Amino acid sequence: MPSVVGLVQGQPVPLFVGALTAAEAQPWIDELLKLAVQYGVTGRVAVSDAGDAAAPGDTPDDAPEPELPAHIAAAYDAIERGDLAGASAAYEQALAANPGDEEAALGLAQ
Repeated sequence: MPSVVGLVQGQPVPLFVGALTAAEAQPWIDELLKLAVQYGVTGRVAVSDAGDAAAPGDTPDDAPEPELPAHIAAAYDAIERGDLAGASAAYEQALAANPGDEEAALGLAQ
């Protein structure tokens, strides 16, 4: 039997037990939101058309991907060409310049 619990300021708030329709659950959600306002939680979460909540920092699907660092891009290009030695060399070069480069260390470990 499902148990539904809300969170307000990191604290659990028991809501209901059992499977409810959206219409049956709405009063419980409304009460949870009133409680949140009482505790000073007034933020909003963006919701997509599909009904999935967007996590903080989420970007739209059509947003451009961030630019890869040059050494990672060179290693990826080498891998796509089937040049594993070239990829390894790109990662090793990056690690020589910055021994703390976790991305290069992980790439080299692959």
